[in-house]
Parts: sequence; structure tokens; C-alpha cells
Amino acid sequence: MMGHIVHYCIQGLVVLQRSMLASLNDLPGGWPRRTLMIGLPLLVVVYAFVFRTYDISQHFWFQGDQQRDWSLVQEDFLSLPIIGTPIATGGVSFGPIFYWILWGFRQVLVPVFGNLPHIGAIGLVIFRVMADGVLVFALLRRQLPMMAVAGFMLLLTSSPFEGALSATIWNPVLAVTLANISIAVLLLSPQRRGFSLIRIAVMTGTSWLAVQAHTPAIFLAGAVVIYTVWAGDCWTEHRWKARLYATGVAMGIVAVLQIPYAVHVFGQMDMDRESVLMKTGSLVWENLNTMGLWGSLSFLIQATERIVLLPTIVPALGIVFVLGVGFTGYTYRRDLDFIAVSILPVGLAWIGYAVVPYKGDVYWLLSLIFPLSFALLGGIMGMSGAYEGNKKVASSLGFPHYRSLAAVTIVGIVLFGLITQPVRWVAFDNLFKAPQYGPVVAGVQSVLKSGRPISSFRGADAAAIAMNPELLYRLLGGTIAPQAGQAVVNASGMVVFE
Repeated sequence: MMGHIVHYCIQGLVVLQRSMLASLNDLPGGWPRRTLMIGLPLLVVVYAFVFRTYDISQHFWFQGDQQRDWSLVQEDFLSLPIIGTPIATGGVSFGPIFYWILWGFRQVLVPVFGNLPHIGAIGLVIFRVMADGVLVFALLRRQLPMMAVAGFMLLLTSSPFEGALSATIWNPVLAVTLANISIAVLLLSPQRRGFSLIRIAVMTGTSWLAVQAHTPAIFLAGAVVIYTVWAGDCWTEHRWKARLYATGVAMGIVAVLQIPYAVHVFGQMDMDRESVLMKTGSLVWENLNTMGLWGSLSFLIQATERIVLLPTIVPALGIVFVLGVGFTGYTYRRDLDFIAVSILPVGLAWIGYAVVPYKGDVYWLLSLIFPLSFALLGGIMGMSGAYEGNKKVASSLGFPHYRSLAAVTIVGIVLFGLITQPVRWVAFDNLFKAPQYGPVVAGVQSVLKSGRPISSFRGADAAAIAMNPELLYRLLGGTIAPQAGQAVVNASGMVVFE
């Protein structure tokens, strides 16, 4: 009897190991493979959308930046800024892509759902989760274990910090989306013999648009350009000629995308030289080594914990992070594609923030959410063997039973993601939320329905004032009558007329 139990337990462990390590190539062709190729990305998209937009109409974070940006996109396209959003250290971002995309979502969604500000955030979330879906598809195509991909993406899509910010109108959110699209394109079109103009254009273009949306994405863009020029499309007999050609294409793409910014810079050369030119770049070279390499590494570790792992606290995360990065580098040392989307951008950020003369905020690293996460966990995901194109290269780990260890660690990733979901939802519900938004909107709508003219619309308390009720009133079609009384709304949505 005991022998049968042991036998069945062993068989169960074998089945568990195979299921944890199974990739798409391990499935029979036809509908099982196609179902998973479509089903898993779709599942991630749906869950990520629900997580990020949960109750958004009641607690949308409608603060200063959101009020400014949603007001700007109310105009026609030609009236939009041709520069990016203001940056915390002074100056502006390198391009208007954030305003252009937000304006596009307004044109599509507002006629159907109304001009409430959270509709713009929903548009950005739709774009964001679509990028997540493409990223899942790319990881599956690279034949990583399906369960590892599912657990890994569960951690990323249920990040309370990034998820809460994704539910706002904020330019770093768009940078994450564009960065992930660039990563997915790179992984979907692995190293090949020959030269692909379209591949270089798409990867360079999307990564640089991420920089336009949020300047700290420069580290990912730099990694993509380095990879593209040095390795990605240069497997030809005339390698240096191909590299020069790739460099020219990448520089040309960036130059074209910077035309609006250049027009603004040269148009403002006399009046705004300080804010446009000096603060955008030169301050980086002042007070070098403010953070130093050790401080920069601590910053990366802190960001990984807050963006990816919180509210879970991992003991000795610094040691775990360094070991994880080393293991990922070892696992994919023959696969430059994965190095380019993990170790390389993280390394550039480590060096970059060692010389940036500002104490960074973790949201600066939002665009590196995938590289940081994959640098930490990618080695585990590839323990059963890495892939070069469609060819699997057996793991070179120098100890027996590494496949069993790989299966156990993947189970750990999946269980960690599942078990921490309740606390992640709680943490998400307490980050970047304005619970007075829904009641104040309801109060504004009640005034509009009454048809009563008003000369102004103000908040009765600090929470209501922060929502700028007069702006909401105008956005919803209200007009100001100078000779009428004023409306006052409190954080509970109660309106009185004076």
C-alpha cells in the first residue's frame, strides 16, 4: 500500500515538473497551442484592465497634472503643445507624444462615454494592457515555460504602485506602455542573418517615443539602440557596414521624431533658452557622483521592491537582487535578445543614476518595470534551458536535478503571485486615490441637470477644492453666467447655492 502511494506521489511530481516547464513547443500542434497563444495573453489583458480600472469613476486621482493635461487636450490637434510635459528637475520632456495620444483617446472615447477626466485614464489603460498582452505573446513565442510567464506577468500586472499610477492621466504611464511594446517587438523578431529596416525603425521609434513620454526611459532606449546597432541586425558578412547603416537608420528615426521639439527650441531660442535647453540637459553634469554607484544600486533595489514586490517585503532583497541579476546574465549569456531587455538597461540605469545630480524618486524607474523584474526572475524562468531563436539550448547548470529545481522555483513564483493578490488589491486601493472624486462629480452633474445658471463653482473644503469643481463643470458642458449666484460643493457631493 505504501509503495503505491509513493509511486503515485512520484508520478504526480513528474507530471507537475513537466507542466511547470512546458513551453509552447511541448504542446501538440493545432488548437491546443493556438488556444494558449491567444488565451493567456487575453487573460492577462482582461485581468490587468479590471485591476487598474476598478472603481475608477469613484476615486480617480484628479490633481494638478491631470487637470492640466486633460484641459490641454480639449483643444483641436493643431493647438496642442509641440513639446512634452514639464519635468520635475526643470524644463520639459523631449516630445509631445503624450499629448497626442491622450488627445486621440479623447476623440474616440468622449463622444461615447462623456468628457469626464477618468475616461482619458481608461484610454491610457486600454493601451497599457494591450502592450501587456503583446509582451505575453512575445514571451510565449520565445518558448519560456508557460507557467513561468503566467506567474511573472501576474506579478507585473498586479503591481499596486504601477497599477494605481496607470489609472491616472500621467505621462510615465505611457512611457511604460511604449517601452513594453519596444521590448515585445525585439523579442518577437530575434537575431537573424541579414538587415531589417522595419525592425530597427519600430524598435528605435517606440523606445524613443517612450523617452518623449518620460525622460528616464532613456536607459531602455539606449539599450535598444545599442543592441540594434551592435548585434541585432548585423549578422552579415559585411558586419561593420551593416552597423553603420543601422546607426544611420536609428539616428534618422530619432531625428524625425524630434522635429516638433526642435521647432519649439529654435522658436524659443531668445525667450526661453534657460527652461528649454539648459534645464533639460546641462544640469545632469552638475554635482557628479551625488548618488555614486552604491547609492544608484540601492535606488534600483528600492524601486524593484516598491514597483514589483510591494506590499511584500523580501528580506535581504539587495543580495537577492544582485544574485538574481547575475543568474539571469549567466542563463542568457548566449541570448543577446534577453540581455538587451534586462541586464543592459538595468546596467545603464545603474551607471546613469550614479551621476545624475538628483535624489531619484522610484517612479523614475517605472519604464524599467520589465527589465528590473526580468533581471531579478528571468534566470529562474530560463533554468530549464534557454532558447536561441527557435532552437533550445540545454541548461549548462553544473548540478543534477536542475529541472526539478526549476519546476519548484516556478511553482514558487506562481504561488507568490496568487497568494499575495488580496494584499496587492488592498495596497492598490490605498495608492493615488481621491475618494471625493465620485461625489464631487455627482454634485457637479446635479447642478447641470437642474439647469440653474451659476457664476462660479467652488469647493467647500480642501478635498473638494482639490478636484477643481469649476473645471469639471466646464468639461461637462456647463457655462458661466456672470450675474448668477455661485455653487459650492463639498467632498460628499452636497451642493448649496449662494
